[in-house]
Parts: sequence; C-alpha cells; structure tokens
Amino acid sequence: MNTSKPQVQEVKRQRPSWDDEHAYDISVNWSFRRWAWEFLRRNPEYQAIKPNARGPGYRDLYARFGRTTLKDFNQHYDTPTPGDESRAWLPERHSGFYVPKFSSERELNLTLKQGEVAVVLDLSRTISAGRAAVESMLSHVRADLMAEMDRYESLLRLKDAPLPKIKKPRRHKLLIRLRILDAIYANASDDEIITCIYPPYNRTRTLPTGDALSRARRMLSEDKKRARALMNGGYLELVPLDYLQDKSGTKEEDDSKSDEE
Repeated sequence: MNTSKPQVQEVKRQRPSWDDEHAYDISVNWSFRRWAWEFLRRNPEYQAIKPNARGPGYRDLYARFGRTTLKDFNQHYDTPTPGDESRAWLPERHSGFYVPKFSSERELNLTLKQGEVAVVLDLSRTISAGRAAVESMLSHVRADLMAEMDRYESLLRLKDAPLPKIKKPRRHKLLIRLRILDAIYANASDDEIITCIYPPYNRTRTLPTGDALSRARRMLSEDKKRARALMNGGYLELVPLDYLQDKSGTKEEDDSKSDEE
C-alpha cells in the first residue's frame, strides 16, 4: 500500500508586472475558465504539488482543487497537457459514467441523494440515424434536466433554503484582484498598490490623503479578502459562467450597486 505523501516541487514562475495593467495579456477577453485557472495557479498549495503526480492516491488531491487533472501551474492556460484536452474542471463534469460490456446486460442499483439525477442513453437507437440521434438525445436530456432543476429549486424554496445567486463578476474587478495577489507576492506595500491600481490615483501615481486615503485603504482591504477567497477555492464559481456568455439579459455584476462575488 502506497502511503507516500504528495511530492512537492520548487516553485518558479515569472509573474506579470503587477503595477502594469497591460502586462496581463488581453484579460478583458478571457473566458471565466481562464480566470479560474489564473487564480488557481497562484494558490501556493496547488503550486507545491509535483506536476507529474499520477496514480489513484492523487485523485482526491485533484478533486480538492476542483480538477480532474493536475495541470502544471507554470503552463499557460492554452498549453495542452495529457488528459486536459476536454473539460478538466469538476463543476463541468458529471458524477459518473458507466457502459456495460458489449452483448451483456447488468442490473444497477443506484442510491441517489437529493440533487442527483440518473440518465440512461440507448446508443442502439443511433444505428440508423447516426450521430444526429445523439444530438437529439442530448437535447431531450437538457430539457428534462432543466425541468428537474425547476422542481429541485421549488423544493429548496419550500425548505426555506437559499437559492444560489448566479452573478457574473466584472472582469475589471477580477483583474484588480489578480494584480493584488501578484502585488502581495512581490511584497508591495498597501500604499504602492493603491497608487498603481486604483483610479484616479494610478494615473498620477500619487497617494490620496485624508478621507480619500481611508476609503482607498478600506477598498484595498476588502479586495485583498476577495482576492484570497478566489485563490483559495472561489475560482470554481467562475467555471460554469461561460455557459451564460451568450444568453440575452445576462449581465456582469454592476460593482457600483453591489460588489459581491
């Protein structure tokens, strides 16, 4: 029995210059999956895991970070890694997949807890219609899942359980928090962060005074908390938001009204 602990690696990665907004590639066009990866790769515990770690013992480790594979934190988001070509985030994955052996039948007894759904697809129906039948099946599954979601949410309301609020954070706030993490990593002072990141002070690189300075420091303190929360697991809430990208009426959260993530 292998009881060895996960190996650690020496952490080396050149981060963008936190005091230069333009050093962050084209962040306004990043997908939410990309944002999730950028926050995760800055997590010190994730960085410490050896990138070529393999084996059953590491599966729970991947899941701890919401991953199905352990991508090297040094790699760019678009850099392919073995097993990382498809969805590699757990929030996008189903809980299980089983296919019986060809020409065999097997009775399965499933115990489902509230919120879990079992779906059976009969691929024999695709013989004459081909892969178009699969698309039709998935369309019907989607409709059934949406209907079940309505029922599930109704049950939560009856139990006075709060429904999750789906918000799309503004990308400029995500960038601010990403830069703050890099500034902390670079041992920048609070005053340096304020004069380099927050408008209008970042235009003149001058520190405010009086009440303006107090407000800026309170804002920085809150952004630090939210930045660390994103790095320490909050990034998983960003992953599914790409599915809302093209829906009409879906807007990014207006920070002027509320800055909740």
